[in-house]
Parts: sequence; structure tokens; C-alpha cells
Amino acid sequence: MIHLPKFSTSIYGLLLWRLLLSLAALTFARVVFLLFNTDLLHLGEGALWPAFAGGLRFDLAALVYLNAPMLLMHLLPFRFVERSGWQRAAAWVYFIPNLLALAANFADVIYFRFTLNRTTMAVFREFAHDNAWRFLRFPIDYPLPTLLFGVVALIWWALYRLFALRPLQVSCRRRLLIGSAAIVAAGTLCFGAVRGGYGDLRPLAPHNAALYCDEPQQQALVLNTPFTLLRTIGKTGMKALTYFPEEEARKYFDAVHRPTTDGT
Repeated sequence: MIHLPKFSTSIYGLLLWRLLLSLAALTFARVVFLLFNTDLLHLGEGALWPAFAGGLRFDLAALVYLNAPMLLMHLLPFRFVERSGWQRAAAWVYFIPNLLALAANFADVIYFRFTLNRTTMAVFREFAHDNAWRFLRFPIDYPLPTLLFGVVALIWWALYRLFALRPLQVSCRRRLLIGSAAIVAAGTLCFGAVRGGYGDLRPLAPHNAALYCDEPQQQALVLNTPFTLLRTIGKTGMKALTYFPEEEARKYFDAVHRPTTDGT
């Protein structure tokens, strides 16, 4: 175990370290996505940096969505958050959503070649009546992304355990003040991350990825799959609107053109 300055091994130092690991995993998944799909992305000269810079906004938003419960577990201004049992529970709360997000990102490395889009919740509606067990063949059909997932997960776990927690030696009143300030600061930062900044009151949405690319399929490089999945929960397709019967509509316009013998 390496020895670090006291602030680096406090509950707040550990929280920052764990968030950085999650962010690094999202960035690494984007690099893998690029390496597997370079031929489909059609990246022009100078297009790579804007895609990764814009992708950081979506990664930060996904970071908040995935780690909100873990953030709360670390920021509560009470001594019990430093106990081993609480930290073991926090590890489960941290790794379950983050590893699922990593798996989704690696799965899209392959599925993008068929859809040219990041996966959204619409895929569950499209395949609702198919055999769900067929997706379990992914590790067999595509062993390389599966192997990468396993290697990254093991490295992630090792790095997660690299630093030991050193309890804060402060009074209850001071702990409450520090914890309250940390919650306010974290809430402000999370608010900005979810919205991609502080200039827009609306949360960051998948269509905002178009700001960082030249062609539609390049939006997939800017986005990440956990973000597109979480942001499309409860969203439905466009509702078909019918204002009058089809027979009446054809009196004004008929989309079917029937050629005649006189060439019209």
C-alpha cells in the first residue's frame, strides 16, 4: 500500500479517485470504439479532437447519472460513512452500474456496425418479442470485446483498492460543516455536468452531439452508450397524427404516382 498525504486518503480523496477511474473507463471505451469503427466514422482532418472534447461533456453527464447514489454515500456528513461495512456497500453501489455501463459501451463497439447509432432504449421495444437469450451469445461471437471488458474490470478493481481510507480526525461540528459544504459543491458541479455547462437550463441530450461532428454517424463517437440509454428511458417514438381519413387526404395529394400512356 502506498502512502499518500492525509487529504488524498480521506473520504473525499477516495471519492475523487473513484470518479476519476469511472471517467477514465468511459474515455477508454471511446478509444476502443474508435479503433474498431474508424472505417465507418469517416473522420476528416482535425475532426478527432472536437469529437473527444465534446465527448467529455457527455462522459461527465453519464458520470453523474451512474454515480449519484455512490456520491451521496460518500458525502453524508456522518462518521459511519468511513466504516468498513458502509464502504463495502458503497463498492457494490459503485461497481454494479459502472461495469454495466462499460459492458454496454463495449457491446456497442460491435452493434454500431449494424446500426450506425449508439444503442437507446428503443432497442428493447424493437426486440421485445425476440428471444432474449440470443444476446447471451455475444461473448462467444465477439470474444475480443469480451476479453477487453474482463481485463479492464480487473485493472479497475485493483486501482479501486489502491488507496486506503484514513478517517478524518475532526470534531462532529467541523465534520458537519465540511460535509455540508462538500454536498453544496458537489451538487453545483453535478448540475453543470448534467447540463453540459451552466449556460443552458435544459439537460444535455443526445442530439447535442451534432455540435461536435461533420457527419451523422460521427455522433456515436461523441456519445457514450450509458448516456443514450439513460436519457431515452421513458421516451417513445413520434406519434402518428391523423387529421382526416386517407381517402379524403388523397383528394388533396396522392403520394403514389401512376404513369399514364401520354407520359404524364
